[in-house]
Amino acid sequence: MIRVAGARWAAFVCCAVTVPAQVGPQTWGTIAVVVPGGPQVGFGAPFAIEVRHDVHGARIAEPFDEQSLAPAVLRREGGEAHTIVASEGRVTRRGVQRFTARVFASGEVVLPAPVLRVREANGTVHTVTGEPTKLAVRSILPDPPGDIEWAGDVRELPGSTAWVWFAAGLLLVGLGAARFLRRRPIAVPAPVAVAPGPPPPEPVLDQLAALHIAADADAAAVTAYYTALAEIVRGYAGRRFSIAAFVRTSEELLRSVAAGGAALAPCLQACDLVKFAALRPVAAAHEATRAAAAQFVRRWRRARGRGWHEGTVTAAAGFGLVLRDPAWLLLVLLLPVLWLCWRRTRVALAFAPAPLLDADLARGGGGGLPRSLRQRLAGLPRLCEVAAVVLAVVALARPVQRLPLPPERLGIDVLLCLDTSSSMAAEDLAPGRSRHDVALELGAEFVQQRAFDRVGFVTFARYPDLRCPPTLDHAAVAELLRAVGMVQKESPEDATGIGTAVARAAEVLGRAAAKGRVVVLLTDGEENVATTETPDEIAPLHAAQLCQALGVRVHGVVVGRGNQKPDGRFVALDTTAVQQLAAQTGGQFFAARDGPALQQVYRDIDALEKVAFAEPRTLVVEWFGAPLLGALLLLAAGWVLARRWLEVGP
Repeated sequence: MIRVAGARWAAFVCCAVTVPAQVGPQTWGTIAVVVPGGPQVGFGAPFAIEVRHDVHGARIAEPFDEQSLAPAVLRREGGEAHTIVASEGRVTRRGVQRFTARVFASGEVVLPAPVLRVREANGTVHTVTGEPTKLAVRSILPDPPGDIEWAGDVRELPGSTAWVWFAAGLLLVGLGAARFLRRRPIAVPAPVAVAPGPPPPEPVLDQLAALHIAADADAAAVTAYYTALAEIVRGYAGRRFSIAAFVRTSEELLRSVAAGGAALAPCLQACDLVKFAALRPVAAAHEATRAAAAQFVRRWRRARGRGWHEGTVTAAAGFGLVLRDPAWLLLVLLLPVLWLCWRRTRVALAFAPAPLLDADLARGGGGGLPRSLRQRLAGLPRLCEVAAVVLAVVALARPVQRLPLPPERLGIDVLLCLDTSSSMAAEDLAPGRSRHDVALELGAEFVQQRAFDRVGFVTFARYPDLRCPPTLDHAAVAELLRAVGMVQKESPEDATGIGTAVARAAEVLGRAAAKGRVVVLLTDGEENVATTETPDEIAPLHAAQLCQALGVRVHGVVVGRGNQKPDGRFVALDTTAVQQLAAQTGGQFFAARDGPALQQVYRDIDALEKVAFAEPRTLVVEWFGAPLLGALLLLAAGWVLARRWLEVGP
């Protein structure tokens, strides 16, 4: 416990967030971090922090290191205030150092325990440690109106088949249950979009033949050549075997293609060495690698028209009708035994002259007694019963149909951050068209290219506005983009707040469950909201810290030739902040001086953000109801024939 003299220090104990601790076999002093305003602080907002320490005796406290309280950024406010208090026969030197702090993280943040170094008169240094300080950091951005509804998977899944088993049990008890089944509608499986067959190898061979590289090509050309070669081969393997070839390692891909691995291994190995080890093969190796890829593709051309080749992966094997419990088919072996038992137990009436009449008619040339149609079909009821038993056994074996579903892509969430300040009215990207119009048109094209991703956009000038949360309805996104306008020139909102806009986009993406979260920032100006005169605003680097914490990647795009002056001249922009923002979050920086360059930037971003394939999926459709229904119909037909039209007397 700490004994504090005076009402002032009693108030200090009441408002402190943490309780100072004593370390060591004896008390050299105490240290505590105090937040007078309470633990609730805003993201990036300044708040007061006091570091208070007591040093007992003639010891001297060394200066406090404000960097030890990271992730809080401290700025010293004035000098350290000292007070000498005499209590219980000893002298205590009390020091108070005030700081202005900021925290650029969200949620619960724990500041490290403060450390006080106390020096004795003989030079001995003691260390005193306090308690960690917990802060609750809330966002200072306004919440969007209403709830954001994230689009999910709306694909209908096949219903349960438990009712079929229940109906089958009832139908097996007798003919009455069979009539009940016939009155019920038969559930027909919904048509399923079956994945297309193996792709033809001819277009792939044409792509390989179109690849060319000069003998004296530089490192960039060699890397591009082998990267394109790997994409062609992996794309063909993924379509050919219905696997996620782009997200598998080379070893996993070779195991998947099985027998084709011998032809594919040298190609993948050469591509990996160039892309990841910066190897520069000789000119002869370029053609050899392409020949190995062509050999792998030609290997499967001979298998077309004869089903899957022996190298097909396990996930693609077993498509079509298969039996889940084929052991039940052994019951068919009991049919001959049942037939013999029936032959021995049937009742017959002996008539002695019958063989004599047959013999006399045969000698007379008549060929025996005439046989009517009913006599010839007398064994049809028994044949129906045998067929019904066979179909019932097939139903017990549970025939199912395995249908391959089309490969599914794992989409990401993308938010466009579009600058709508008045400077976007400059017409230097395309003749007669403003930067704003060109950016919106190309942005809509980019949205249509991301067919498997949830895409939305945020517009900003002085303040950011969430216009469309990430959604799969790309047509709605394009329509909302066409309705975006610019802010009025020299209005209170006519500014460029890049940091605030990126922080807003990162906060929206932080609520999503997607693994990939990307922000595409498009602006034509410099940050002029968060300046040295406005330290409370969110700077681009502060927004980058938030993006890092939420796993958001930012691609920065600066359009135009610079700021246009009233006389028509263009002044170059300082893009350092945007470049640092993209680099710190793992993204890329692009500069587009005209419309075609901006279109190429969107293509480059689309190529950077690859969408991975999910594992191959298979839909299983139960077909045991068809043989079971056929067995019941045959039993009913045999029963009716044996007792009506084909009834045989004893």
